Amino acid sequence: MSTKDGQAKERILKAAEELFQVKGYHQVTVREIARKAGCSHTSIYVYYGEKRKLLELLAKKPLNELREDVRQILTKSSVTPSDRLVALAKRFVHFGLVHRNLYEAFLHAEATRVDIPTTLWELNDIRMQLFDMLKKAVALNHQPWNEERVVSLSRMLYYALHGMIMTYKDSDESIRSIERRVLPIVEQTVHVFLKGAIQS
Repeated sequence: MSTKDGQAKERILKAAEELFQVKGYHQVTVREIARKAGCSHTSIYVYYGEKRKLLELLAKKPLNELREDVRQILTKSSVTPSDRLVALAKRFVHFGLVHRNLYEAFLHAEATRVDIPTTLWELNDIRMQLFDMLKKAVALNHQPWNEERVVSLSRMLYYALHGMIMTYKDSDESIRSIERRVLPIVEQTVHVFLKGAIQS
């Protein structure tokens, strides 16, 4: 690949990132990305094939880092199952706040349902692995739960964490300032969630 091609690819990826942040993945067209990158829309298809490849390139590294962090949390045998779930929840909310302008695209754009066993897109594979890790963390807190119950409870907790992140999606407040208020609420949420789930 020539230097010129490399520079064009970088401009396209940067333009896509900026537009996805401002307008959202689904609202951005390939032609808009091309205009912002100063190239033809056919160049995007030549270099990347399709719009979702741009999202994949932007999302894979942060999602893989999140997956690795969650994996490490789950392997900590020195803490209780509830502490593991709290740590996982806090890490997920931190991820969402750090990437708040791209969070929806990273986690939800062209996503498949979590109960579908196979997917044809690598990004969805990573997303499903993350949800499987959440399920594992939930299940460790009460072994008698069956798979259907674990999936249902995991969805409930995910929706709660998702709501916290989305509250600050358009906020200019610093992450540190938000987390000082929100992370204690995340911890309380997990404990209340577990208490209710075990008693019900």
